[in-house]
Amino acid sequence: MAGLQLLNSAFSQSSLPHTDKLSSIRTANYTQIPSWVSLKSSTLSLKTPDMQHGKLENVHLVSLSRQDKLKEAHEFLFEMDRCNVPVAPQSYKHLLEACSNLRSLDFGKLIHQRLGKDPPAFLVNSVLHMYCDCGSFDDARKVFDEMGQRTLVSWVIIISAYAHGGLLEDALELFLRIQDSDLKANPSIILAF
Repeated sequence: MAGLQLLNSAFSQSSLPHTDKLSSIRTANYTQIPSWVSLKSSTLSLKTPDMQHGKLENVHLVSLSRQDKLKEAHEFLFEMDRCNVPVAPQSYKHLLEACSNLRSLDFGKLIHQRLGKDPPAFLVNSVLHMYCDCGSFDDARKVFDEMGQRTLVSWVIIISAYAHGGLLEDALELFLRIQDSDLKANPSIILAF
């Protein structure tokens, strides 16, 4: 306890030199500095493994996505492309979730196009979910029909979207089709109706 009091008295305002100058110092506002600006110079000078390249940029992209700031995310994505910074699959997932939240079909389609051939199943499910949330059932069905490997999650996403969208015949047709697949239909899928 005596040690804490000693530290407190040692660093009290009156013991600091030039305390009048300290009050005029403003703190930096780092939120206005895009992360790619500060990283662009450091990534050129530092030899970082490929896995680390773009890590902070992807964190910033995910942060923008989670805040539903699609315009800023789109601009930042463009800057990442310009600086040849790779976009992580998880970043795409968060972008698609933001598109779902804001019902931004146009930006969602742009992200879908960027995924290329054979994206991981979780990303295809995210695309499927985004199309369903945006009410674009034709695009959702096209993605579903073109899926290489459908998971139970894929089936649940589209069946529940059809059911909630009032397309009960389509939902029932897919529910019956799941019985013919290798997947075991979970009774909870019926709750989608």
